[in-house]
Amino acid sequence: MKKILLFSIICMLIFWFFASNLIAGSASSEIPLIPMKDFFKNPEKISFSLSPDGTYWAFLQPWENRLNIHVQKIEEEKIIRITEATERDIAGYLWANNNRIVYAQDEAGDENYKIYAVDIDGSNRKTLTPFEEVKVQLIDDLENNPDEMLITMNKRDKRFYDVYRININNG
Repeated sequence: MKKILLFSIICMLIFWFFASNLIAGSASSEIPLIPMKDFFKNPEKISFSLSPDGTYWAFLQPWENRLNIHVQKIEEEKIIRITEATERDIAGYLWANNNRIVYAQDEAGDENYKIYAVDIDGSNRKTLTPFEEVKVQLIDDLENNPDEMLITMNKRDKRFYDVYRININNG
């Protein structure tokens, strides 16, 4: 008899514990919903990267509703936008050396990216791969050779990618 009474009390306590948590949980579950547009808008800043000597950092930030590359000297407030993309976002970038950034952009929306290089003050922009209907990919930034990179292009034959050494200052 004592076992049945003890079992009943334990069952009631367990029921009371879970019921009170359910009631308390429903009151706290009224968390505001995140608007759907927040999932699809551009971030304020993204893709941070430090210059090889650590004096600058670069990042992508919206300008004219497109992600563009911005450069800022460490511990300074001035931010310099070095690209002017208005039709398509900058797909990605990397530091070629302390003074130059190389980036990829799909200008026509056909996933045939072109590679560009620009100085960190926004000047001296060069199209390194000015070819139409050619897919380009970066292979290696050649750390020991700051003026050249290895890329692949399917310029010769659309089915195959060939490796090219490209000068980041003049293509």
